[in-house]
Amino acid sequence: MNRDRFEIARDILTVSDSEDGAKKTWIILRSNLCYKQTKVYLPLLEGKDFLNIKNNGEDVRYITSGKGREFLKYMKNIDDLFNNSE
Repeated sequence: MNRDRFEIARDILTVSDSEDGAKKTWIILRSNLCYKQTKVYLPLLEGKDFLNIKNNGEDVRYITSGKGREFLKYMKNIDDLFNNSE
């Protein structure tokens, strides 16, 4: 079954939800995305203020923002509703 855009966004935000964030390569590997999908979703999530970008000169890290964490909570609540309704 293919993931929808909300599931892909959830996976990216989950991977990057740490103090240090995640490099683009980590996001690709841990979210099971191709590079083309990453080029679409990272700017989308950044534009919606779900992701922050931290560039320390050596590498770029993506960090889930407060708004992104709220999105993750909503997604968890929706998952719980579906799983508890059976």
